[in-house]
Amino acid sequence: PGLYENEFGPLNRPGFDDNILVDPFTGTVFGPYIDLVHEGRRIGKWEFFSDVPKLTEEQDVIAGLSVNQQLDYGELDLAFSYSNLIADSSGLDTDFSALPTQFGFANDDDTIWFAEARFTSPDSDLFEYLIGVSYYQEERLATRNTTVFDAATQQYLPFSDVPEQRQADENIAIFGSTSFGLGVEGLRGTVGLRYDEGERETEQDAFSAVFG
Repeated sequence: PGLYENEFGPLNRPGFDDNILVDPFTGTVFGPYIDLVHEGRRIGKWEFFSDVPKLTEEQDVIAGLSVNQQLDYGELDLAFSYSNLIADSSGLDTDFSALPTQFGFANDDDTIWFAEARFTSPDSDLFEYLIGVSYYQEERLATRNTTVFDAATQQYLPFSDVPEQRQADENIAIFGSTSFGLGVEGLRGTVGLRYDEGERETEQDAFSAVFG
């Protein structure tokens, strides 16, 4: 379990619908799941009921800056941006068991840096051009785990020590285009070229966890 989105569906639909729940503390039998949770509704062939997080907290920070400098010949544009999204979701029932003593949680931290510089030649009916360079960097940190209710402390505690998973993307691009007149009024030709070089890196450590 690492860098993925929470999209789950039971493969054994009849077994999921008729699942019997047992309270681990009292031994009381509840169910079946279809009556206890879904009010008698059965899962169709192309659908399932999604147990959304009970609590999701997000913090999103975005900043940007752009600069334009008019030169004696042409103009220079600079652009910078930064964004950081931190999302914590608790109460996930990712194994569709609906056990009251445990629930899954997901923590994500996504940071993006971007910068671009471009030079544009003066306007001309005969010949114009643009050249530029851009840089993109993204780092995503993710944790998936389950909390289990601890009767002694009356709190939900992490089921296991789950390592943080990391994904990093880095991309550099050089681009340019030229526009020129074709000798006919109102008709122009444009040619462009872009070169991208990217690097993708993922770090995932093996671990065992029960997603409740």
